[in-house]
Amino acid sequence: MLSTFVRWARALSDPNRVRILACLRHGELCVCDLGSALRLPQSTLSTHLQSLRAAGLVRARREGRWMHYSLAPTPASGPGPDWQAALASAEAQTGNDRSEEHT
Repeated sequence: MLSTFVRWARALSDPNRVRILACLRHGELCVCDLGSALRLPQSTLSTHLQSLRAAGLVRARREGRWMHYSLAPTPASGPGPDWQAALASAEAQTGNDRSEEHT
């Protein structure tokens, strides 16, 4: 259980990963749509998505030549009752951090 928590903490420690997860909260997206929405280069996006998949937070499926990503369901053995609630909290904090940078 501790190793799962550590994987999740590492995955959520990067603001770009939190942004990816926030986009996926609205439903499955193609990698090209994620890249456009987040304005991240495809190589950077792929690296972050791989980390999120390794942590068990995101799942992927291939359709033709495109990969589609969605949030993984909350695992029963996870470190908390709802990792998506933790995501909402992290997303709010990331938004606050970004607004403080511009003031």
